[in-house]
Amino acid sequence: MNPIPLFPGKPRSQVGRHGHGDGDGGATSRGVWRYAEAVTPAWRLPENVPDDEEIRRLREHFASRGLVHHARWMELELGGYDPRATHRSLGALMPGAPREIVDAISRARIRRGRVRVDDAGAVATWPHFFVEPVRVLRELSEEIGPIQGEILIDMVSGTDEPPTLAFTGNVVLDVLESIGIEIRDARRAAA
Repeated sequence: MNPIPLFPGKPRSQVGRHGHGDGDGGATSRGVWRYAEAVTPAWRLPENVPDDEEIRRLREHFASRGLVHHARWMELELGGYDPRATHRSLGALMPGAPREIVDAISRARIRRGRVRVDDAGAVATWPHFFVEPVRVLRELSEEIGPIQGEILIDMVSGTDEPPTLAFTGNVVLDVLESIGIEIRDARRAAA
């Protein structure tokens, strides 16, 4: 499989790289992210994007009510998911969790990337599970900001994913906003 061309016509100097690894033993992503320069240099995250403080409060809220699977979910949002996790392994990440939690995680963190599958240019989509902690996604979104074009993720070898996936330029913000929607809906449902 070949990657979809990224940023056609853009000079190489306008393409950024971001490799993830948080150095403190937490989860890392499965690849290197490439993207065009931000459209707006003064980019700020919207207020509806969750942060670690909100997720910690939710973890405590769920734990105080004996909702262990909900609290575990918040721990994974804080620390990140297993870097080997895929759309097919979500059930194993949350053994015994109610289906609504696994479904919420899926809705928030799975996005379909595009990959070229033959020399004729046929394109297929592939479900990608974003494993990064919310903190790392926030940092990446603040670094990238809104971009024109696509974000390309070069996967590390050893995963069952294609070597490179292309996503829309707002995929990181979309994942963050979806996480916020899902965790707040879970709190309302558990009240």
